[in-house]
Amino acid sequence: HHDTGCGWGGGAPPPLPMAVGACQLRLVRAVDGALQDAGVKPAHFGVEGAAWPEVGEWWECEYEVGDGELAEGLDEAIQIARDGELWHVTMRGEHCFPDLPVDSLPKDADVDPKLWEGTVELELRQGEFEGGGKGIDMKIDVKVKRGETLKKRGNALFKAGRVRRAEANFAEGADLFNVIQSEDFDHTGENVRYNRLSEKHQRPLLLNVALCKIRRGAHADAVTDLNEVLLHDSSNVKALYRRGLVHLELENYNEAKADLEKAAHIDVSLRREVEKELTRLKRKMNEAAVAEKKAYRHLFDTSKNKELVYTEEEIAASEATGKNLPHYKQPTHVEKALRIDDLDAEFAEIDEEEAKRAKMREQAKKQYYTGGRVMSTQGGFGMGV
Repeated sequence: HHDTGCGWGGGAPPPLPMAVGACQLRLVRAVDGALQDAGVKPAHFGVEGAAWPEVGEWWECEYEVGDGELAEGLDEAIQIARDGELWHVTMRGEHCFPDLPVDSLPKDADVDPKLWEGTVELELRQGEFEGGGKGIDMKIDVKVKRGETLKKRGNALFKAGRVRRAEANFAEGADLFNVIQSEDFDHTGENVRYNRLSEKHQRPLLLNVALCKIRRGAHADAVTDLNEVLLHDSSNVKALYRRGLVHLELENYNEAKADLEKAAHIDVSLRREVEKELTRLKRKMNEAAVAEKKAYRHLFDTSKNKELVYTEEEIAASEATGKNLPHYKQPTHVEKALRIDDLDAEFAEIDEEEAKRAKMREQAKKQYYTGGRVMSTQGGFGMGV
């Protein structure tokens, strides 16, 4: 949600997370009144004091990339601008607010849609910076510290109802630990320590990412994160329980039942919650079965095939008691005979097609051994096609 255009530049790569530096900013036009009323402040853009600078007036903004104290859109723009480059940046709505303090913006559900109509438009000239790094460049102890910072910030944002930004912080933290060191020739044990610490600290971050995705209804994406946790820790109760709930929402009933029951077996304190969810699962399965039978009811002649359709009494009894609907009855000997007849006809058709193909192969073989010649209608010879 920020538009960027490069004026001039080059030099070193853009600053990475935790880099410390300074840039120059100036407003292209006055900040929308709707944003100011919603709580956008000069401090979100590194301005010292409570008043906005005049349009066209430069000010210096000191920063630490990713510390959550600058507006989200500005922090993103800083991370793509090289030393000396000039960028035109436009950010809209929620991206004009920082992560900290977490109550600088109402929770996601209470954000006024009109807020997205307001924009902050400015120019950014990147200055000097130092430090910072990506996960692949960091030592494990630095990663752990950064991951804990992002997890705590994400937890605070989640509790404040700002789920989108909470998920972004959790995801950034989890990505730090994606690099795995080879343990094949690890004589010192450092790589083993690196990998075990990575798995330990990535696990709660992935669980929280999945929780945020569940909250916003991205259930299929949440399964991917939960699978990653269970790949390294197959008995993780939180991952099993949450994946069970996700499968339930996705109508993967067998998978949901297996995950929920395994979670309750590992942690008996979950038994009551699991029983509640299993009851809900059984109800959803029955609802799906009823809907399917109703959808297909008119495809059958119920006067002749009553055993293929649930009766109104069976449906009512199932809905009242919560018990599973009965399975289809076994087909009668008449139905079996009809099915066998149909199969015999199908096999006969297959045999006929195979006979035709065999005849064509025989003709092609004869043509090949006669040199590809066929008799012409004028009595001469011609080349075969």
